Amino acid sequence: MKELEALGPLAEASLRKALAGQPSLETRRHLETLLDRFDPARSAEGLRMLRALEVLERVGTTEARRVLEAWAGGAAEATLTREAKAALDRLGRRSIELP
Repeated sequence: MKELEALGPLAEASLRKALAGQPSLETRRHLETLLDRFDPARSAEGLRMLRALEVLERVGTTEARRVLEAWAGGAAEATLTREAKAALDRLGRRSIELP
């Protein structure tokens, strides 16, 4: 558990995959505990990441979009990847709505 926790959000995708494999109750509890610790809203690093995403989305420049696109190319289950994709989707909808 300590080694996985040290990996932080980098282990998130693997932990979610293990959880989807119907592990034993004890293993499930350990996996869920670790995933809760990786929740961005529960850590200073996670909050910084979410705030950076928000700033990039609000700025909406070409360079900001490039950064979001790079982040969106990460592991599919990773929070950073999912949030970056969502931000790009919202930016795409806004550019369509604007004259």
